[in-house]
Amino acid sequence: MRFVLIVLSVIIAEISGDIPGCDYFDTVDLSNSTQLSDGSYVFKNINIPNEKTGKYNYQIMFDGTFERIPEHTRGCICQLMSCARFCCEPQKELVKQKRECVAADWSAMIFYHGPMLVILLVNIGLFVRTAWKIYKENKTTRAMWKRSESIQKLKNRAKHVIRNFW
Repeated sequence: MRFVLIVLSVIIAEISGDIPGCDYFDTVDLSNSTQLSDGSYVFKNINIPNEKTGKYNYQIMFDGTFERIPEHTRGCICQLMSCARFCCEPQKELVKQKRECVAADWSAMIFYHGPMLVILLVNIGLFVRTAWKIYKENKTTRAMWKRSESIQKLKNRAKHVIRNFW
């Protein structure tokens, strides 16, 4: 029984820095943020009050395991603003086989966005081609209307001449 109490007290001591009612994945690392005199932090122009911060000495990995790291302060930013969870930090991409985030490079950009670029260029080409065909067809139609109007005028003139002549 004593052993269980010791284990529980160690666990409670370990998680005492956790922010009540805030999931780990709703927090951000405030190590590089400015701490104000009242104990709050400024993270990307968002003021995180002191009661929404806590000390953590671990990080949770993608597979749910805990990794011990030096103690740092985290802030529960998702209780202050809307959040969308991503697998990786901005400017990084997830390598699924390794389950790790790496800096994006051109080859990854081409791999992920290349097909979309091809579709976009094909659509632009088809649009220009269609617009050109419509332009040419309108030009031909206008010429035909002019000719038909000329023919109609010629017929009217012929009728007028015939009436006046007879």
